Amino acid sequence: MSAQDRPEPEREGIPLTDGVFPSAGPTGHSPPARLLRIVAWALLFGIAFSTLSPIWLRPESGLPPNVERFGAFLVLSFVFTLAYPHRLLRVILTVAAAAVALEALQLVIPGRDARLHDLIVKLAGGGLGTGFGVLIPGLFERSR
Repeated sequence: MSAQDRPEPEREGIPLTDGVFPSAGPTGHSPPARLLRIVAWALLFGIAFSTLSPIWLRPESGLPPNVERFGAFLVLSFVFTLAYPHRLLRVILTVAAAAVALEALQLVIPGRDARLHDLIVKLAGGGLGTGFGVLIPGLFERSR
């Protein structure tokens, strides 16, 4: 049985993104769910580029670096949680592994440095984003 054939487990209290919209395609995923998945992976690649590129290529928002790190991983994990609502453990592991790997890869890139403090900030942002990704859709579902 392939991953496509396997039914997604339903979780009580958490709305199912894929089942909300009736126009699900042949894979069973609605257009909003597919879009969320594309956005989630694009965010991850954008964060990887920003983290591993030379410092002068790194986009700057004008915010302190820790706020940028925290915010980037908050948004990343929020979108991943919405995109994969039935795969919460995988989302947490993916975001955490990305934070660890990107911080570790900075050890081998000239001009970049890895810091434990930066990793902790990224993991905290990722944790809060996942929490929001679980709680916020549930609030909207209850208001219906």
